[in-house]
Amino acid sequence: MRWFWLFVAYSFLGFLLETGFTALRTGRLANRKTMLLLPLCPVYGLGGATLVWINESLFIPPVAFAVLGGLVCTAIEYVYSLACELLFRVRLWDYGQGRGSVNGRVHLLFCIYWIALILPVIVWIQPMVQSVISSLPNVLFPWAAALVLADAIATATLLYRFGRKGGRMPGCPVAKKFKISYTPIPPQYSPPATPRSPPGWRGVNAGRPLRPGRAQRCKRWFRCCPSALRPRDRRNCPAPPK
Repeated sequence: MRWFWLFVAYSFLGFLLETGFTALRTGRLANRKTMLLLPLCPVYGLGGATLVWINESLFIPPVAFAVLGGLVCTAIEYVYSLACELLFRVRLWDYGQGRGSVNGRVHLLFCIYWIALILPVIVWIQPMVQSVISSLPNVLFPWAAALVLADAIATATLLYRFGRKGGRMPGCPVAKKFKISYTPIPPQYSPPATPRSPPGWRGVNAGRPLRPGRAQRCKRWFRCCPSALRPRDRRNCPAPPK
């Protein structure tokens, strides 16, 4: 129960951080939540709960803990983005393909930001979060867990349909109010099949891919003699191209 509340608390704090950072960078207030109804960013909840567990399990110097925590948060960010791309075919964020970016999912500069934020979070914010969690009554846990689970299922359903439909949200009133900021991943390009020689064409080139110029010369022969398996029909066909 404690870890659930830690996840929710850091997800909400991550939503506030994302909203404030976007407002400072763009000069306008944007909705940066990644859930349908609740103002939560689950990737921050996973990172915050993992940092608390590392702090309570390992006794290492503060600097080493900050570096380790930054690497762990960056790994969680990468895996979370990759999982959403594979499951829902949407891209939550994209750092581009510039220097310091790894497939657009994580960036070296933001990894440094996480390292700088870890110690203040553990030293100052975590005690306040723990005091708030300790004051919550136990009767709230099942209701809050059911609400978060229902919101997660609805969000996953909409994201799946959003990614599969190429960026077009379903036509329900709730989905239209969902200010989604994800980018659908286009389908992978599949090059056209290389033309091959017909099955009945015996010789050294039987069944091999045809060269572009040779494939153009073969079109007339293919149309004239579609049944090339019967040798007696080849008398009325032009000679196979060389």
